[in-house]
Amino acid sequence: MKSFKISLDSGTYPLFIDFNMVSRLGEICDLYRFPQSRFLIISTEDAEKYKQLIKRLKDFKILSFEDKKMNSGFESMGFIYDTLSMKRIEKGITLVVLGEKWLIDFVGFTIKMLNVQIHLVCVPTSFWAMLESGVNDKIYLSWQKRLAFFSENYCPKLVILDANFLESKKTDDYFLGNSIVLRHSMIVKPDLFFLFKSDFTDAETDNTKENTQILERLITARIALYQDKNSRPYMDDFGIRFLNYFQLETKQWPATRDLAMLVFIDICWRWKLSKELNLCSSEEMDPVFSLIENICIKYKIGSQEWNKTKLTLLKLLCPEILTKIYIPEAIGSLKLIDSIDFDLAEKCLNEC
Repeated sequence: MKSFKISLDSGTYPLFIDFNMVSRLGEICDLYRFPQSRFLIISTEDAEKYKQLIKRLKDFKILSFEDKKMNSGFESMGFIYDTLSMKRIEKGITLVVLGEKWLIDFVGFTIKMLNVQIHLVCVPTSFWAMLESGVNDKIYLSWQKRLAFFSENYCPKLVILDANFLESKKTDDYFLGNSIVLRHSMIVKPDLFFLFKSDFTDAETDNTKENTQILERLITARIALYQDKNSRPYMDDFGIRFLNYFQLETKQWPATRDLAMLVFIDICWRWKLSKELNLCSSEEMDPVFSLIENICIKYKIGSQEWNKTKLTLLKLLCPEILTKIYIPEAIGSLKLIDSIDFDLAEKCLNEC
């Protein structure tokens, strides 16, 4: 088992990487002396997918709900409040959230308004969620098509990255895994990007121990990114701006393959903008496009699928998405631009 001490501005918490950890949740909570009133929040889809695993969590009350009914409105918050208020929680509760990042963010935000001691344990179930929720100190809640309208500090008591969730993943998940590595390697430093490019490190493996090693590398890179305070704003913008607006407009989290393509096209679009604004040279941009092309070939992303995603993103273009945006000057160096002309943004997106 690999452990990290995550020290953020909002607090400090342990993060563990291993396999078969979820089946030992009760023991882990006992070890940390978390309250005996214990709940697990999960979507109905994941509850069905991991039903055999959940059956072993006999000390937890399971709270599940349909993904489509879970949104950023107060109605969904009320579901959590009503369920927890019926229990005796004066001595505090242990609340485990098992699922994707959107679920972890929503529950993390919701419980901040409760006047009761809550020990939040986060168990993300995908490469994306493990990285984005593993090392982060801010959560955001959108409201009435306004992105990140509310924000709150995020500091769980414990984060568990269980590599077993990655064992049975399909090709789409490995495609997403590579998009995550690319996004972070480009932000952190050039040598990390070129190491990834030369090795074309692939998350696709049937070996759980190798999965844990990949997670260790990703978390190490994420910590390095967070420790550089000048780079922190990139974490919530570069490569994921279209993703945030997609979720806001469609009221749903994109499918794994779509999520990876949203990340890739956002990255390509920004490099095209940079070239048009004379912020970068072709020598800087070409290695990025070459690597993305190789990844797409490996995971059989055809032009039809790529263009379909571009059309989706074109419909999302709006003044909000074109203001205060980070554009790459070079690998490992981003520049904040106050606003981008709509016609220029559309042109660059069409050229991707």
